[in-house]
Amino acid sequence: MAEAGVYPRFYKRAVQNNRRTAEEGRPIFEEREYVEIIIAGDKGTVVDRPVRDDDKQRFGAEYQAFLQGQDAPLVGTPIEQWPLLNKSQVAELKGIHVMTVEALAALSDSQLQKLGPGGRSLKSKAETWLQAAAGTAPLVELQEEVDRLRADNDMLKGQIKDLGSVDPKKVEQLQAENQSLKAQVESLTDANKDLEKDLKRAQTKIGRLEDDLEQATKPAPNKKAAG
Repeated sequence: MAEAGVYPRFYKRAVQNNRRTAEEGRPIFEEREYVEIIIAGDKGTVVDRPVRDDDKQRFGAEYQAFLQGQDAPLVGTPIEQWPLLNKSQVAELKGIHVMTVEALAALSDSQLQKLGPGGRSLKSKAETWLQAAAGTAPLVELQEEVDRLRADNDMLKGQIKDLGSVDPKKVEQLQAENQSLKAQVESLTDANKDLEKDLKRAQTKIGRLEDDLEQATKPAPNKKAAG
């Protein structure tokens, strides 16, 4: 998979075979694989050359998609789906080949200069947003585990109901497993609530940091010279 901020596009180009053209006295062309590599934040530099073996390894997923006639997968969160940007900012970022939030967060100082005075603030917001998004991952995993345990619990209830009084020992065993699963669900639910509290505190802190960044990036008012 390509790294953030690097966008390869594999395609086929008809290239003239000079030797066969000379031998047969007419233009002879052959299809060859080419790759165009665009770098986020660098509008003026575009690599366009025949495909090399290291390209196939570096951009394995994109090359396989090309061989299968599919569009190359985009790595990261598309910039137009980031709720902190307006349409003009999205267009400006795409104009310098910044297609994902991850690519924006990875821009260098020299690349940020192309975004003007607000570039550094946008990068900081992208970094903060990605960190906050990463913080919700444990919540998602916990919820999935809770859902799985609840499904197991429902299955055990069904087995207990089906058994009835046929096998008291089996019923007793399933009831014990059911109680164990309930305890695990309760424990995970408590942990989930604690993580949600931590996330809310982190989001509040992020909001304050964004406000501080916005204030820090505002141009200072012009002071009138003393008369």
